[in-house]
Amino acid sequence: MFGGKSKKREPPAAGGTPSGGARAARGQTEASNRGDETAAVEPTEGKQRPAGHGRLGADVYRAVTRVECRHEELAAGERCPACGRGRLYRLPPGIEMRMDGRALLAAVRYELEKFRCSACGQIFTAPLPAGAGAEKYSARARAVLALARYYLGVPWYRLESFQALVGVPVSDATQWDQVEHVGNCAYPLFKHLERLAAQGDLTVPGAPLDNNMAERALKLCIRQRKNSLFYATEHSAYVASLLTSVIATCLQAGVNALEYLVAIQEHRQAVFANPGAWLPWTYATAPTPS
Repeated sequence: MFGGKSKKREPPAAGGTPSGGARAARGQTEASNRGDETAAVEPTEGKQRPAGHGRLGADVYRAVTRVECRHEELAAGERCPACGRGRLYRLPPGIEMRMDGRALLAAVRYELEKFRCSACGQIFTAPLPAGAGAEKYSARARAVLALARYYLGVPWYRLESFQALVGVPVSDATQWDQVEHVGNCAYPLFKHLERLAAQGDLTVPGAPLDNNMAERALKLCIRQRKNSLFYATEHSAYVASLLTSVIATCLQAGVNALEYLVAIQEHRQAVFANPGAWLPWTYATAPTPS
């Protein structure tokens, strides 16, 4: 059914033994059964085995929490506990990666201790920790929602059902309110990018003569259209185009879009004052008010 027809077995020679070709074929079969290393290792001519096989090195994980693990009983300069002759000296650390999972939005519940005076009725409430922040939704939570909607293309209602599934419910209207805040912070950057594009030089040496990069960037919009079909208002469509453009710019510049969206929210006044200093490829060195 598949491939060419198999060859017929050669008839035995006059002495009743297989011919030389059959003996050679049998020898090759026996060699392969013995696990001939040369035959097993040699790749097919013209084909190369893909490198990595899906495994990623530790250096590609940039947004990680670093934890230093030190010996509790050993230190540099001490005598070797194994042989008792040499001294220990420090080597580069070994790397072990561990992955964890969580919802897009996680919640922390702060229970503030309260006291009331029995005489005057005054209530005294314990303060929030310094890292709790003043707002219910942090800049990072808003940035995560923006990426989920305008990069992954997940509709609001689907995000709402997912968050309810994992026990941290967030309504679709609340999601929109938080992402609109990100759009407000990114507005001056979007307008600045528009001006840069309008003033672009069409005679840049070595520039590609095709539109492939723009076509690939448009796939973000196509993905959103496939998942949610349309936008409820013209304003929501404008916010979507704004944030999608900023996220795609981060992608092309090799910048962590999550950290970037967090940064422009935390330094909103500086972004409005000088948007050129807060572009994805310049924001890391932008001056921040002390």
